[in-house]
Amino acid sequence: SKIDTRDLQYWEDDQVPYPGPAAFEENQSPVFFGRDTEIKTICEMLCRITTHSSTFFLLHGAAGSGKTSLVRAGVIPQLKADRKRNWNVLGPFSPGLFLLEDIKEALALVLATLQEPFPLAKSERNEVELLRQLDWLASKEKRPVVVVIDQLESLLEEGDLRSEEHTSELQSPCNLVCRLLLEKK
Repeated sequence: SKIDTRDLQYWEDDQVPYPGPAAFEENQSPVFFGRDTEIKTICEMLCRITTHSSTFFLLHGAAGSGKTSLVRAGVIPQLKADRKRNWNVLGPFSPGLFLLEDIKEALALVLATLQEPFPLAKSERNEVELLRQLDWLASKEKRPVVVVIDQLESLLEEGDLRSEEHTSELQSPCNLVCRLLLEKK
């Protein structure tokens, strides 16, 4: 595929077109090319699965194969440019002790832009409240919501990342992601 020269008007003169061993980021999408087939396939799959109830989608591949660049510089910009479906894209987030808080903060920014406030519930578990907010946002706005968690496999490799400061079961990232997946219908 070709570089879209219209996007290059936002390209910094001192910016190099290749990030080296680091992943491409969303702002580098004008020079990210060669993965159009994969981007199209992933976006089509997301379109199909988001027409049903909330769903988990895992992009899996060998280490170093460019999954992060594909998602950050390919899929996310494509979803954001999709005027027909008008996606709400939250993230990308990286696993860590504050994953839940990071997602909630990004979601709060989106919810703050709406004219109708989210109906607050009585002291539900954090992850249940987060699920309710995500479902409410998708149904209220009639727009699919995508939460991008990059390097999710690190939760499984590193195991439970609890520290003495964060001993709550709800604040364990591995438990959070497992609960989010299990509690979705």
